[in-house]
Amino acid sequence: TGVRRGEFFKINDNPDKYVNGNFIELYSGNKTNRPGRIPISGEIRPIIDRMPLNVTEWTLRINFETARAAIGRPELHLHDLRHGLASMIANAGGEFLDIMKILRHTSPQSTKRYAHLLDKRLRLVMGKVGRSTAGKRRAKKQKNAA
Repeated sequence: TGVRRGEFFKINDNPDKYVNGNFIELYSGNKTNRPGRIPISGEIRPIIDRMPLNVTEWTLRINFETARAAIGRPELHLHDLRHGLASMIANAGGEFLDIMKILRHTSPQSTKRYAHLLDKRLRLVMGKVGRSTAGKRRAKKQKNAA
């Protein structure tokens, strides 16, 4: 979801207050002190539906440390999951503003670190522009030749 640790615990403690249909609604009082609306993906819907979960700061920390050791990545931090989500959004064709909105960055500067992930999407878009323009030129030449 991209929620921060503190936001997760608020949502988990009172899901009826924060879960509204297919969205998590965050209000002021979070890190940015700004409201946010995060879509709930199908993959996490079953977890959201089971809330409140029996999770404490301690169990979250221990489970995360166990998971990162199991994959051989002891340098990972829980916050790195937000960065991973930004990468997944970009790889799925998301745009800069999508990343900024879902991660609830208050400044484009915070989102700028993910701009390189959008290069693949930009190449795809420019390829479409080139094909579209070339197709129109060919159609015009064929029409003029007839």
